[in-house]
Amino acid sequence: MNTSVFGSRAEFASDVASRMRQDDGNAVGKGRTPEQAVDFVAAMFGVSLSTASRNALLGFVNVQRQEESYVGWWESTNLLTMMMMTPEFHVA
Repeated sequence: MNTSVFGSRAEFASDVASRMRQDDGNAVGKGRTPEQAVDFVAAMFGVSLSTASRNALLGFVNVQRQEESYVGWWESTNLLTMMMMTPEFHVA
């Protein structure tokens, strides 16, 4: 593992998230509170998040929802991507 691998993993995660969104990945956030959305995505991947990782993901969703009055496709795509970039995902 080195620093160049992280960039490749980020590109891979983004590609996977985009493909998941095409298969109704938008359902990740719709009708869910930020906490429920983060927990739903963690459960999708079978990941037990640390408090720090969960708070970081919650922070993203909360800010996103303050800036937009609706749950857009980018929230789901970014949340899925960020979940795949957490340390817990890489050791799950």
